[in-house]
Amino acid sequence: MKEHALFVAGLLFALIALIHLSRLYFHFSILIGSIPIPYWANVVGLILFAALSFGCFTH
Repeated sequence: MKEHALFVAGLLFALIALIHLSRLYFHFSILIGSIPIPYWANVVGLILFAALSFGCFTH
């Protein structure tokens, strides 16, 4: 059961990492209110979620 949960979590983390990567590739902007979110935030998110996904798949 634990392996299934880690697999599902790894897939979700990988999907979020791909969303971060797609924003970096396609250069679309994100605004929260009137504040633009910088691209370096997506680099941090990409590294974080890719590491979490890798950790789930190799655990």
